Amino acid sequence: AGGAAESGSSNLPAQSGPAIESIAACSTSPNCGWNDLQHQRSSTHLGSSPDQGMCSTSAPTPFSWSTHKLMAQPRPAPPSLQGMRSYASKVKTEYIPIDLPKFQPNASAPTNYIQLLAAVTHAPTTSRMAQLLNDFGSNFDAVHVTAGLAQLPSIVRYRDKDVVSTGVVAPRGGGLRGHRPAPGSTPRPASATVAAQLALQLCVMARAHAGRMYPRSAANIIWSLGRLHSMGVPLLSRLPAQPRAPSPLPKTLSSVLHVISKDNFKPLHVHGSATDMAQLLKGLALLSMPGGTSGYGRTLDFMPGLQAPLLPALVQFTAQRSQQLKPFEAQMVAWALAKLSPQLRGSPAAPDVSTTLLAVADLAEQQRVMYTPQGIASMMYAFAICSAEGFATAGRVSQLYKALLEGIEPQIVLLAPQDISMITWACAKVQYRDAALLQLLGSKALQMMEMFRPAELAGILKAMSELGLPHGPLLAAVVDNVMGEERISPKLPARVVVHAMQAYAAPGAMNAAVAAAPHWQDAGTEAG
Repeated sequence: AGGAAESGSSNLPAQSGPAIESIAACSTSPNCGWNDLQHQRSSTHLGSSPDQGMCSTSAPTPFSWSTHKLMAQPRPAPPSLQGMRSYASKVKTEYIPIDLPKFQPNASAPTNYIQLLAAVTHAPTTSRMAQLLNDFGSNFDAVHVTAGLAQLPSIVRYRDKDVVSTGVVAPRGGGLRGHRPAPGSTPRPASATVAAQLALQLCVMARAHAGRMYPRSAANIIWSLGRLHSMGVPLLSRLPAQPRAPSPLPKTLSSVLHVISKDNFKPLHVHGSATDMAQLLKGLALLSMPGGTSGYGRTLDFMPGLQAPLLPALVQFTAQRSQQLKPFEAQMVAWALAKLSPQLRGSPAAPDVSTTLLAVADLAEQQRVMYTPQGIASMMYAFAICSAEGFATAGRVSQLYKALLEGIEPQIVLLAPQDISMITWACAKVQYRDAALLQLLGSKALQMMEMFRPAELAGILKAMSELGLPHGPLLAAVVDNVMGEERISPKLPARVVVHAMQAYAAPGAMNAAVAAAPHWQDAGTEAG
């Protein structure tokens, strides 16, 4: 034992120090036997103090790491071990980066569940979506089907002349869109046809997976189909594989809506959220309207029968959770209730509609700094319709308008032609007069006149004249542009001409225009 203590080997365990010292200390005692030594070693290794288990003839030695001879005078390693260490120290480890192929959702072939979902969610074109359906359709589940339908409206292509640019570079995710279709425009025929076939294929798959859907998936599907229908995508067409079978859209909508209404709307109360309610109401409102942005498309005749048992429960649930709505969701709810107001008027859900609108108005006033010009225009348009239907009082609507319109001037650069048209129309609908606001909107419209469509421009002029606050420079500029045309297009709708004539016939309109155009003093121009 003493020799082991003097060897200085670093391979001994830390607990062996006290045992070795105590054994060495009692080695001169004649009364110390092997059993005592064995007891001393075992008791020390079991965690007892160094002086426990020692023989009676040995004095207890206090243990200290700093004075221990194994720590104070370490012995060098054997030559063989030193050689191994010196050889190992010459080994150099170098890491060489290897570029592994990364998955590209837009082009790569998915190899697992997550990659397939990413590829469907980020499909940039209808051809990419068709490729994924053809190659991996058997691997789609309820989540993939929902993601595919939600992506379709954003990849339908329009003609370049039908796309309106706001002229502002906006970050993604902020609720601002640099480009959007002009009102009344329709997608490219080829793109709309392909999108319709893809949507119907996904509808067939959605019906097969309806039993494994939650309200969130059902809400996304209804909202996506509503958007496609409002864009003019022919969802009532037939599948090429089944030319004699009717469109699968009605049965798919019935199956998806059953996900929400089964067991007395239990899934809605357990898993539903305010976001789901906003999407459901917006989707149902879009499906109830004629197809296409022009408002003269095909109507889905089966929708009233599907909506009748659902709308009261949806409106009641929205009224209960209206405080959870975000600004964009509140805007969707208000717009949907405005479009569904003819069906809700006189129904048992009418009181809940008024309650929901009041809650939405309170939220909009509290969160007014978070609304973009498009959101402000949409909210004002919706409440103007609801006020005309009797679901909101004119005083409450005027109070909401005053709060929302505070955000127009700081965001004047983001205004689009459609926003100006909707805001002026809403003000005229409820007779909300704000001279400074109308002058600001008129000056902005004058700067971007080449971006306006005739219907939008005529509507702005008519709304300002109805309020008794005509914008003279805008009236004069429209006259100059019309007089500069060689001929009026025969495709110009008659209602546009009527609105323009009503605007100039309003009291004070012509005087304001003449005052803003000194060059009209020429006899020829005045006669013209």
